[in-house]
Amino acid sequence: SVSVKFPDREEGYGLSLQWCKKIVEQHTDEETGKVLDDVLVITVDNGITKVAEVEYLKQNNIEVIITDHHPSKDVVPNCIVVDPHNNTIKQDDTFKHLCGCGVAFKVAQLVQELNGVNNMYNYFPFLALSTISDVMPMHTENLAFLQYGLDIMNSKDCPLGIAELKRQESIDIVTTTTIGWTIAPML
Repeated sequence: SVSVKFPDREEGYGLSLQWCKKIVEQHTDEETGKVLDDVLVITVDNGITKVAEVEYLKQNNIEVIITDHHPSKDVVPNCIVVDPHNNTIKQDDTFKHLCGCGVAFKVAQLVQELNGVNNMYNYFPFLALSTISDVMPMHTENLAFLQYGLDIMNSKDCPLGIAELKRQESIDIVTTTTIGWTIAPML
């Protein structure tokens, strides 16, 4: 099963030790005191600075993958890290234009490709929203994400949540301006 956790502002940014302890507790057998389930934590747009939190999870047999686009410090968590701004390794500028959602999108795209699946088109509206909301540069790839995302948001295939935001705000046509000045601040 998959569960999604959106951190509350009271918890601070990204992975909190409080949440990590809760996950360990939820998956620990009372008799043995060990995590029995195969648990994988994947972060999106956070986690690159959460060394202690990741170490706690790993000590409790929970695997972690960090996807982020924020610059790292001199030390990154000891897990799989996908971050074009990871300063602990030498890498080119190929993906530095991506927002955090864009980095996660690329990971999901690769996983789908490796498994012979291709439905990433469904995620373009959310990728467009996050690219504008995060004020990312208008790189060729980001422009393509925006165009595809806007096309879907302005079609009959608009995701229900976005359609409801459009209805509530009386938005007939979603544009980069309506995202940046109306939808993104609401989110």
